[in-house]
Amino acid sequence: MRQFATNIVWGIDGDEIADDIKDYMSGLDEGCWGRELGPNLDLSYDAFSTMSENEFTDYCNSLSDEKHRWFCHEFVGLPNEVEIPTNANDVANYLSDKYGYLVDSYVISDALEEIEQKMIDYLQWKFTEALTELKRFGDEDGYANKLMQRCIACKEMAEAVIERPVNLQKGGKVTVTLR
Repeated sequence: MRQFATNIVWGIDGDEIADDIKDYMSGLDEGCWGRELGPNLDLSYDAFSTMSENEFTDYCNSLSDEKHRWFCHEFVGLPNEVEIPTNANDVANYLSDKYGYLVDSYVISDALEEIEQKMIDYLQWKFTEALTELKRFGDEDGYANKLMQRCIACKEMAEAVIERPVNLQKGGKVTVTLR
């Protein structure tokens, strides 16, 4: 079974974030700030441009986990999820060696095997079809209800095969709880 490090929190501190943002923003105008960073950091260009270096570094050190993850993933380009090779004994060292940044935390998750994934993809297709029919025609003749009953039977079969909970989400997405 393949394993992944997920929900990776990279060990980039506020000083590094502040330096990277300042290097990036030097020479760019207010419009670039508004499109690129402002909405994701909850900081206006005016506030940014009037902050001292220490104030901005303090601000970057106070970023929420969500904003910090956005910065690491979108701005620096670090992944939130990485497949771990079977020969990796120390996951944190493997990730640090591969990406050049320390890792504060991560979660190990198992991946679905190919046949299991195909079963989930088939269930997703049938679930989408049933929801589409229900939206288009309602359930006047009971056809959409029959499709939905087939989806539930397929869901139960998938759970038995992969030995994990399968969820039919209200929005039409099929998900599998890996851990």
